[in-house]
Amino acid sequence: MPIKAIFILAITAALLAGGYFFSLWAIHGFDPDFLLINKCIESGGRWNDERRECERLPAVYQPVNPEIQQLIN
Repeated sequence: MPIKAIFILAITAALLAGGYFFSLWAIHGFDPDFLLINKCIESGGRWNDERRECERLPAVYQPVNPEIQQLIN
């Protein structure tokens, strides 16, 4: 594969990743904690802006930690 093609693919991947994280940052109102907020929401929690922490909701399924699963088996 020509070096120019590899370079173009690498630049394209970097621009796509940058656009993705910029859009997350914009969605969360340019908050510096946007990655923490996104992780909290995707895991089924609720972000508390006043305390700046994730609140777990009791009725949401939490996957078992693989290390604990090995201890159980």
